[in-house]
Amino acid sequence: MKKSIVAALAASFILSIAGTALAFPVEFNGDFRLQGRVINDKAGGSQGTDGSWFQLRSRVNFTGAVDEDTTFFGRFSVRNNFGGAQTGTGTNNGAFDQYGIKGKAGEWKYSLGRQAVSLGQGTIVSTGSDAVGVDNKFDGAILSTKSGDFDINVIGGKINNGNGYSGSREVYGFDASTKVDKVTVGAAYAIGRIDGSVGDTKFWGINTSAPVGNSINLSTEYVKSNADTDNSAYFVAGTYSWKKDSFTVQYNNVKKYAVDPFNSGIGSVAYPFMGDGLFDWDNGENRDYKGFTYVYTHSINKSLSFHAIYLDLEATGYTGSDKELGAGLVWSF
Repeated sequence: MKKSIVAALAASFILSIAGTALAFPVEFNGDFRLQGRVINDKAGGSQGTDGSWFQLRSRVNFTGAVDEDTTFFGRFSVRNNFGGAQTGTGTNNGAFDQYGIKGKAGEWKYSLGRQAVSLGQGTIVSTGSDAVGVDNKFDGAILSTKSGDFDINVIGGKINNGNGYSGSREVYGFDASTKVDKVTVGAAYAIGRIDGSVGDTKFWGINTSAPVGNSINLSTEYVKSNADTDNSAYFVAGTYSWKKDSFTVQYNNVKKYAVDPFNSGIGSVAYPFMGDGLFDWDNGENRDYKGFTYVYTHSINKSLSFHAIYLDLEATGYTGSDKELGAGLVWSF
């Protein structure tokens, strides 16, 4: 655990010196998350990922202005598992896992490099939000603009599978969203190709997000691929917020060929913390799965928050379920 903190602080110190030497200011922010995890994965008969342990995730983001329209960005991340009997615990992973430049060209904003990317509400493409050793990585371009009442994003690049799994996907796509009264509605489309494959997999989706009164927000996204069967997926989520607290309930229903198991926000490899019973290892694809996720958060102060996440998911047609619990503190700076 100490190695994680020291590595993150050392990276911050080195980058601050570099910014001074290059005569432009470098700004920093980030967070430290200490989380306890308990996994009881029996989905599809799997018993290989049961266990409990702690994880410390450290992230340091930095940005610096090159000129009026151009900035560089980067992130240094460390992940450390310890204190439990789960495969891979006790190891440290650290790297500069995001870096690139951002700028403007006419009415467009652009971001080039290794970075987080998401289309729509994340069911078609979502990557890069967590930390080294876990994340799938997107290397490519993100272009954004506003056309009338619509916000538009266009992406193109390559995403690796993350979580230590080999292989990657080329992905190209766009999304567009607008507000109708207080309701945000959007659509997304993407084409992905697995390394060495013949032909493309195409995905499209529609999504909405709407406030209900002053305390509740509802969101949903439906996606479909060009596969012949089992090609649809959706999630529905509701969040109730009050004072310094919020509680979210989300339901996922995902067919095996509807989304990329690695690079969708609700893919069977990407969605759980560590369970693998929702993934068909023999065929390298999602199993049909469905189930609920519950998330509670409490803001202790401006810098410190508590969270608890519980997942209860099952692979359709298989015995057992994947139950996962994560709870801990996040300190942001």
